[in-house]
Amino acid sequence: MNVMKILVFISSDLYFRNFIITGAFNSLQQNHELSVAILRNKNNRHPKLIVNSEPNAGYFSRIYEFEYDITRLMKFYYFTELDMVRLRHKCSTFKIKYDLQLTKFRKLIFNLLSTPGIYNIYKYLFMKYMGECYQIINILSKESPNLVIIPTSLIDSVSIDVVNSCKKRKIKTMMLINGWDNISSKGTIPNMPDYLGVWGQ
Repeated sequence: MNVMKILVFISSDLYFRNFIITGAFNSLQQNHELSVAILRNKNNRHPKLIVNSEPNAGYFSRIYEFEYDITRLMKFYYFTELDMVRLRHKCSTFKIKYDLQLTKFRKLIFNLLSTPGIYNIYKYLFMKYMGECYQIINILSKESPNLVIIPTSLIDSVSIDVVNSCKKRKIKTMMLINGWDNISSKGTIPNMPDYLGVWGQ
């Protein structure tokens, strides 16, 4: 078996608990080189110390920290809302969110932008405008992984950024959906990863 360099991006305390503290990645360490990049936030000022204090986290070869701009986060969030509007006829939960959570103005704008043809043009221009997150690029450049794993609930923009940057560098990606109902209720995936781990068929 070829040894792979695997990099895990952790963008939430929830994913830290569900994937790091539980030792979900322990078996990967037996045959591969495993590193982690963890988001620094106001509740978690020293991720390296916290990771190293966990008995199940001692297997990481390298631990990176990164920050993420709240403005960037919100822009991606609004884009996933647009995707929710576009796909609401295929998902009853999205239809409920559309009916109850969006203002009339946002419904009007999102309905226009989700029109076939217009949506494709808008998505291309939006992704080009957003570019890449330099902190994520720096970590990918330092690590040069064969595979990047991203736990997600589909409501975080870091996963979108990581997949986009990995695609540009021909790095394989795997999203691990955090909860059984996330795909049908939480958010959308603007650009699909190479692999998607879900909780059932």
